[in-house]
Amino acid sequence: MVPPTRISNFGFRIFDCGLKFPLDRPPLKIRNRQSAIGNPLGFTLTELLIVVVPLLIAFGGMALVLEQSGRNAWLLADAQLDSETDAQRVVDRISEDLRAMPASTVQCTASTQLRMGTGPSPITYQFTAIGTGSYAGTGTLTRTVGTGMSATQQTISPRLTLFSCTPLDANRVVTLQVTSRGRTVQGRTVDRTLATRVWVQIP
Repeated sequence: MVPPTRISNFGFRIFDCGLKFPLDRPPLKIRNRQSAIGNPLGFTLTELLIVVVPLLIAFGGMALVLEQSGRNAWLLADAQLDSETDAQRVVDRISEDLRAMPASTVQCTASTQLRMGTGPSPITYQFTAIGTGSYAGTGTLTRTVGTGMSATQQTISPRLTLFSCTPLDANRVVTLQVTSRGRTVQGRTVDRTLATRVWVQIP
């Protein structure tokens, strides 16, 4: 008698394919890494929070410190550039006038007044006393062209803490020194000093 044949849905005999289906396999166990505290392969949410939260606080504090430090450095550099630009502008303006005037007309009196030129339009640079400038502890440098009622006056810088000049030497050279005050940054006043020697070209 021929034994019955078991046919799959695809027309193949499953037994002929050598497949086996063990029925005594143990049930599959699933590990919950979040709940298994003793599991070395994972971390619980509480453990992650204990590690991550202090790191976030530390990094946030470092970022604030770096931002404040960078801002102060930028403000200081900007104030230094501002005061140096003002001092350079003063020196350039005086130098331009000196090079256009005869050396015989250049006079530096009391280290705070520089006169040059003759005739109806002489030029006079005058540094006023400290306390008249736009910044605390500063004075004003003015440029006056002409004399009497026809004279015109121009403010060259309202924030100088120092202006000095020396008389012409044997080589027709005038030495100028100017100190300009910039803004106050973190309680620190920013001053810039420029000293230059100007050669008067016309004898």
